[in-house]
Amino acid sequence: MFRLFRPAVAVLLLSASCAATALQSYVAEYDLTIRGVGAGRVRHETFFNDLGYRVEATGNPSLAAKMLGYGQIREKAEGRIAGDRVMPTSYRREMDGKENQFVYYNYGDLANGKIQAVIGSQNKELRVNPNEPALDMLALVVQSTLDVERGRVGEHKYTLVNEDRVRSYEVKRLPDEKWKDGKSGKTVVVKVFVQTSGSRQTKIYFAENPLRLVKLQQLKDGESRFALKLLNYKAL
Repeated sequence: MFRLFRPAVAVLLLSASCAATALQSYVAEYDLTIRGVGAGRVRHETFFNDLGYRVEATGNPSLAAKMLGYGQIREKAEGRIAGDRVMPTSYRREMDGKENQFVYYNYGDLANGKIQAVIGSQNKELRVNPNEPALDMLALVVQSTLDVERGRVGEHKYTLVNEDRVRSYEVKRLPDEKWKDGKSGKTVVVKVFVQTSGSRQTKIYFAENPLRLVKLQQLKDGESRFALKLLNYKAL
């Protein structure tokens, strides 16, 4: 994903009695839009098992994004889940030809409210609230999927980390929406969640059967800054 946007999307170290395998591994491709301009496509490969999760994402820039100097983006996130909470262990992002776009998070000291980070070539320690889930963008997608799968609809909070910025977001559910599927023409019920931090919002949209992220949109002062929209989805 590209620095043109500033994001406000683990697992299962559970006992065998928990529904640890309920989340479905998948491959999904999303159209990426930044400030209303097509910026390329993003592919998510997400794997779940009884030990944890792994997400690998590849962003292929459009010609317009390439002209602005952006190369292919590769991201990788891993973690576990304890109950209804995603607990990331690591996150890594790199861009071809752009060393200053390198980001790495080690969540090993998260219980003490600390994330060891490398931003570009600088080592940093990020401070977070240990009582709120601290998530990178890929972990946020996993946590949001888990919330829908487990029927968690009450208001709660997340801490979102992006490069060296840490923001707390309040999360609540909005009324369901009805969308028409572009391929089948059928009407699909979409669950909508909004995360708010000051003038920033992240709206996340899920369809079911299979449960899948169909859209993620980030706004500031009511204007769309960044959006992912599902193009293709395949359960694994």
